[in-house]
Amino acid sequence: MESFKEFPCDAIIKKPVVLRVGEASSDFRSGCAVVDILFPGTDTVNIDRISFKNNYCSSVEIRMKVHGPDSNEVWKQCIKKTKLMPEPHYEAGSQSYFEFTAQDMCVPTDKVIMIRIILRQSSPHWANFGIDDLKCFPPSSLVIVPLEATTPDSKITEIYALPDPTQVSQSMQQMWAMMEEIKASQTDQLIGRFDVDGSYDINLLSYT
Repeated sequence: MESFKEFPCDAIIKKPVVLRVGEASSDFRSGCAVVDILFPGTDTVNIDRISFKNNYCSSVEIRMKVHGPDSNEVWKQCIKKTKLMPEPHYEAGSQSYFEFTAQDMCVPTDKVIMIRIILRQSSPHWANFGIDDLKCFPPSSLVIVPLEATTPDSKITEIYALPDPTQVSQSMQQMWAMMEEIKASQTDQLIGRFDVDGSYDINLLSYT
């Protein structure tokens, strides 16, 4: 038996950078944050889909830095501003999972150098917002894995093994013999009343 397992791209996901209005020391937030994704150990990658869990972002926009026709690096918008929460002031969609595939994206997603995800939350009700469990998958990231590689042999035996018919037959015979012995030891005599000439003998009575 075989199963399928997915392997995302090796990536460095930087912490969200919250954009501020005015001086850096200002407490006034713009409701906008940026998350950058880098791919170490390779010049470029091909992206088939991006998945994540929302954490109170009202909308998201995705851009990719790719190698252009002249081998120059250019930024391209692959996902336009998309709503994640129907109403920013309410909980709906705030903890939902989302996925964008290559078919959803505006441009080809090959020769990707890095990805920038722009997060927005227009409601002042949520002090913090971001995305969790962010993963980028290359094309054909499904790999066939033998079931024996994921499940120990002993566990397979424990789940699928049936009892030995010989042992079951012997156990049934032993139970039948015990029942016959119990029946043979029972008496047909009825226990009479503890009385003598119609009156009870106090020595034959017991208190329980």
